[in-house]
Amino acid sequence: MPVGAKRRVKRNTTAMSQQAVLADYKAAYDLLDRGALAEYAGQFVAVLNGSIVGVGGDSARLRQTVSQQREVDSERLAIIYVLDKTVILG
Repeated sequence: MPVGAKRRVKRNTTAMSQQAVLADYKAAYDLLDRGALAEYAGQFVAVLNGSIVGVGGDSARLRQTVSQQREVDSERLAIIYVLDKTVILG
């Protein structure tokens, strides 16, 4: 396989991974908007493939633990913090 072909495959794989992570961030914020993450207030929530796969107080530890448990790259996880109170911007 020519070197250029390998690079195209790598870029396509990276683009697909980025799309998957973005989709999981969207899923996480949709859950947040619906109030489905209220029980996790004050914690970090990890989302993978649209599902909550972990919760914890330390985002780095959560990322490491879940990536090992799920056997995925740690950067593949979407992790958000759930505020423990309503914030009003104005």
